Amino acid sequence: MDKLRLVRGRMPRAAGGSGEFSALHERLRVASAELEGLLLCTPRTAAACGVEKENKLNGWERYAAFRGLDSWLAHKKEREERLRLLSRLLTYPMTLSSCVARGDVGARAPEAAELHLAVLGARAESSLPRLFWSEMLTMLPRVDRVHMYFVGPDVSEEKREDVVRDPVDGKVRFAFHTERALFHSSDALGDMQRAASAGDHVHASAFAFNSGLSHEAVRHLWAPTLDALDDARLPAVFTSFNEADYALDVRFAENDAAWSNRPISSKRPLNPFRSLWMEEFSTARAKASRGEDATEIVGCNHCYFSVSSRT
Repeated sequence: MDKLRLVRGRMPRAAGGSGEFSALHERLRVASAELEGLLLCTPRTAAACGVEKENKLNGWERYAAFRGLDSWLAHKKEREERLRLLSRLLTYPMTLSSCVARGDVGARAPEAAELHLAVLGARAESSLPRLFWSEMLTMLPRVDRVHMYFVGPDVSEEKREDVVRDPVDGKVRFAFHTERALFHSSDALGDMQRAASAGDHVHASAFAFNSGLSHEAVRHLWAPTLDALDDARLPAVFTSFNEADYALDVRFAENDAAWSNRPISSKRPLNPFRSLWMEEFSTARAKASRGEDATEIVGCNHCYFSVSSRT
């Protein structure tokens, strides 16, 4: 992907070049710092109780209300942009927790006390502030502990482990494992295999954000990972950048021989926790269909589908 520019809602694409791109990312950096401060000062317990009472969150507006972020969003002039920034920063943890809470990765997943979750082909997700990942517990108040595995050739560090403790009782709530490797040859695979067979109190599943798995240039690279998921009996979720990307990924998963024993268990053509921060990319698909300078509008985790574990 050669060039990207922010597209603000449904407005015509921005033409400000790299200067505008830098300014927009500076706003993202500032928003991230502000959100970290707000979330640190806002107890999650009240939000979690509200979520259980109302039976799950269903999008960014409701999440913001539960987490006490309305004052940060309140300025009418800035609300739309701030909501886009919020969604861009938290789409990965909230998409993941939404999938677990909805049972998209298994009917028993929402009841598990311990989660082992692998992010396949991890990139920017591995460097997201740990506090943002802990927002998963807003939708999963019954979970005692989460093990997150960020695995991929492009993660920021070769190997790293760190934890997040509960600010009230000091217990470890999150353990993060980062590994620069392909999943089928990683240490994380063994951990996930053991978790998958540990019993109903533990849930294990894998997530591939914006995987592009149907693209001719990379689909063969997924073959050993799919074999590893099969062997470990792990359900998996694959997100897509936009509706066209999603349609191609679903068609590939439904028709390719490598997927024949992994039926699609759920489809979400519109993810309630998708990024609302839309971007314009020059992609291989756009170039192939409309010429060298063609672009398409994309947003992180716009849609997703899940596949069940091998029976």
